[in-house]
Amino acid sequence: MASDRGGGGGTHINKVLSELGLCSRREADKLVERGLVLIDGRRAKTGEKVSVGAKVQLQDEAWAEQQSKVNVVLFKPPNWVSQNKDAVTERDRQRLAVRLLTRDNCATETAWNDFARLRPHAKEGPVALKEMACAGRLDFESSGLLIFTQDGRVARTIIEEGGKLEKRYVVEVKRDAGWKGPNVIEWAVSKLRNGISLDGAKLQEADVRVKSQKKGRVAPGETLKLEIVLREGKYRQIRRMCELVGFTVTDLQRVAVGRLTVKGLEEGQWRLFDPREL
Repeated sequence: MASDRGGGGGTHINKVLSELGLCSRREADKLVERGLVLIDGRRAKTGEKVSVGAKVQLQDEAWAEQQSKVNVVLFKPPNWVSQNKDAVTERDRQRLAVRLLTRDNCATETAWNDFARLRPHAKEGPVALKEMACAGRLDFESSGLLIFTQDGRVARTIIEEGGKLEKRYVVEVKRDAGWKGPNVIEWAVSKLRNGISLDGAKLQEADVRVKSQKKGRVAPGETLKLEIVLREGKYRQIRRMCELVGFTVTDLQRVAVGRLTVKGLEEGQWRLFDPREL
């Protein structure tokens, strides 16, 4: 079925399709190249601009492809590599998290049947699918919610800078033995919330609360459990933030992205998710 949408004045066709939520700009360019996008009933050209009042349509084939994109949530165990570009050795490549997306690791039989109905020819599971991109990596040492998707719209929602999608983490930290700065929990929490700069730029405000039943000072080597909510994703952000207030992260688990959580999954298990869960 074709999808009829209005266009914008003098706007590139890939931007129009992206703003309408039909696909990402990169996906739009590919659809245009394949002749699957129409402007006022004729095939759109790469880089073409859409004038006010023009009718933009996806051909049935393109519409069906977009509806069948696979989105997977995995409970990543520690010591697995999130994405291909981080795998620099053969050992890394053997521990790519996407390798966990097999039938054996599907959370439930119902979850497997949901996948099988969508992609009946992928007998091995999502691991066999092309273009399963990791959206929002986790460090090698970290565990928790990791998303793989074929849908550029989902990936953009998760990783775009300045986005509003919250990522929630449970973090265990240990007081550094050589820390010479303030040693009051309330000071550290205040700094983590709205006082940290990384790579020369001030970070967005974070939500931070102490989960441990402890107040006051933290002795060298003593541990503390925190819940941290971020709305951005810098390289090793939480670990670097904690270092600046005298803590070393000993355990880090992402438990939610938006409204999507790892509830119902054990380490190493996966299921499909609907983008509306975000």
